[in-house]
Amino acid sequence: MSLAYSVKLGSLEFSNAGRFERPLLGLETDIGIGGAGGRCQIQLGDPSWGDPALGDPITITLDAGEGSRKVFCGEVDEVERRSTALWVHGRDGLAKLARTEVEAVFEETAASEIIAELINQAGADSGELEQGPTFPSYVVHRGPRALRHAQKLADLIGAELSCDAEGKVHFRLPLVRSSTDHRLVWGQDLISMSLERTSAQVDSFVVWGEGAAGSQGSEKSHWLPTDLSGVTGKAKIERGASAGQAGHVAPGSVGDRVRTLFDGSIRSAAVAQELAQAQALRIALRPMLGHVLTIGRPAIQAGEWVELANIPTGERTATSLHLRVLRVIHQFVITRGLLTRLEF
Repeated sequence: MSLAYSVKLGSLEFSNAGRFERPLLGLETDIGIGGAGGRCQIQLGDPSWGDPALGDPITITLDAGEGSRKVFCGEVDEVERRSTALWVHGRDGLAKLARTEVEAVFEETAASEIIAELINQAGADSGELEQGPTFPSYVVHRGPRALRHAQKLADLIGAELSCDAEGKVHFRLPLVRSSTDHRLVWGQDLISMSLERTSAQVDSFVVWGEGAAGSQGSEKSHWLPTDLSGVTGKAKIERGASAGQAGHVAPGSVGDRVRTLFDGSIRSAAVAQELAQAQALRIALRPMLGHVLTIGRPAIQAGEWVELANIPTGERTATSLHLRVLRVIHQFVITRGLLTRLEF
């Protein structure tokens, strides 16, 4: 497999061919969804090739024969000089949120507007922002960084916080699969795999809010009634019929293993129900845990669906799994080539 690469570090540029041809000894990029933040590591063969500075922009593009694709955008976070190589470490846009403190009070504000303000204050670039519910009041205080506040809000509404390969920060609900984005075949594309079915520790969510908006009208949201049944939502996870098959959500139902969530910022039954369903869907769409290792596939992005085909079952039969990628790690070593690790 031939690999073309282009790495830009501030004013420096490195590629495998052309006027900027300089061989890289190694390269690794790691981006995903869930708010953990992405990173990269670049190993230059000659320390004299340049002097990247902290904060310099990084853009990494790979082409394994299916077209050139960006796999990482961020900035230099650390430069490590060794006698025989120069190691450059980078972080994506979520690192900016991790360095920023924000203090603000929001009134009658949608979740997307709160996230947009956090991203703007951090100096990062906004991507797709799920509107989410409108909160009568929401406070962001100093102490926890902007990233922690964004993660908390994502957890509350069942959304996913991420930074994509273009360097844009997204705040999105997971999408049910309508088609498969990529197909990987055992023995052709797949090198190894380690997958197990998700254990059923939780099978339903109950979300409780505060106030009387659900029973007395929105103007009564400040009331604190003794009966909170009007400010609650329920959703049950219906798992797929087989391993590797995503499940779905049954609104208004609960099972035997209930997780209960309380949040005073929720003031209506409609919002509580919306959040319960979003929490359940996030688990229903993750029927298996683990990872696979495949030959380099720069086209695969976190959040996309892949079909793992012809997977041996140990009974002289094969099966196919349809899974949603949560993290993509590209690893290039000059002596081995490019491999891609997909985590689910």
